[in-house]
Amino acid sequence: MYLVLQGEWPKLSPATKTHLSVTLQRCAGLLSNHNAAPRCRTLVGLVNDPWGHPILHRILNGASDVDDSEGEYIA
Repeated sequence: MYLVLQGEWPKLSPATKTHLSVTLQRCAGLLSNHNAAPRCRTLVGLVNDPWGHPILHRILNGASDVDDSEGEYIA
């Protein structure tokens, strides 16, 4: 997660991002019966658009209404 949110992320090559995305998708598939699979799927979305995640957007914009009681968190 730390790598994805670094300022350098947009400058990384598309091949690097694709490789990470494919790896996470494979992990999600292989772990389909494990509780880690949803986390892998969430990370795929973050790889594609890390700064667009709604919870992160609200946190960065100073929203005080971020409620993790409904499971809203970034993996």
